[in-house]
Amino acid sequence: MTSRPFTRRAALRIVASTASAIALPFAHSQAPFFQKPLRIIVPLPAGGAADAHMRAIALEMEKLVQQPVVVDNRPGGQFVVGIHALLQAPPDAHTFMHIYNGVVATQVVHKQFDLLRQTKPVTMVSENAILLAVGGKSPHRSFQDLLNTLRANPGKTNFGVPGSGGVEHLKIAEMETAFGFKATMVPYKGGPDMVNALVAGDVDAALVPGLFGLQFAPTGQLRVLATPGASRFAGFPEAPTLTELGFKSDPLAYWAGVVVRGDTPDPSVQRLQAEIVRASATKSVRDAAAATAGSVKLSEPRELQTLIESDMRWMAASASRLKLTS
Repeated sequence: MTSRPFTRRAALRIVASTASAIALPFAHSQAPFFQKPLRIIVPLPAGGAADAHMRAIALEMEKLVQQPVVVDNRPGGQFVVGIHALLQAPPDAHTFMHIYNGVVATQVVHKQFDLLRQTKPVTMVSENAILLAVGGKSPHRSFQDLLNTLRANPGKTNFGVPGSGGVEHLKIAEMETAFGFKATMVPYKGGPDMVNALVAGDVDAALVPGLFGLQFAPTGQLRVLATPGASRFAGFPEAPTLTELGFKSDPLAYWAGVVVRGDTPDPSVQRLQAEIVRASATKSVRDAAAATAGSVKLSEPRELQTLIESDMRWMAASASRLKLTS
């Protein structure tokens, strides 16, 4: 029997086939990344818009990762309770936290935590429009009408805000500087109380969520004059953006996102981001966002970090002008 010469090409074929034979069983038996229940920390009370949206994501993620996904509401302490719960969990991307630009404003004003140092962005999850509105009985029919009154009567026009030092308060302060007026801020315990005061005529104007505009403007209880968003709101296409009216600043909408512990490995962050994106593509999650007049909006981790950094810059400038920071 004549033997064939043992060529280099044959050797390489053997090595390759052996490697494949060894690797194949491991590829089939490789354990899934998520091997224990996941936890979503929501630093707000149960029953709100953020809670409903994250619960919709949790239900869809359970189907994808084949693990329980629990929503853990941790309100209180100006978000410190939620941040502390996140930092006590292992940095393995199995525990993550819902944040929004209100959390950023709280950090800027109160300095009790550091999102960029203690947490790592994963993805945005939603965006909701903000509207500049007046009461239905207001004499102001346009933003220019309101601006004329503001400039002619410094300090005599009241803006409702859902708490001192929040996103709305800081943006109105920025508007004061840009448009050259001075208003009086009237803080309320939350958005619903503020909107009720606006409808009743107890305050002259406010920045309100798009959902409240859709609820109260069609019945004549509110009038939408403009939006600080990047584009006109589909619900009120006739209302211009503040940018169109000459406001040179970062557009503002209510955004929400997800973060993990700051020392979570990047590959783990990427796996989590991929599953949240998959879950957010489902109809149930899109419907949950639409129920509050919002929309699903996703991002890469770096995009969310850039957004947080951008918000921190303009919020810090406004807080300094208001003397809200130490």
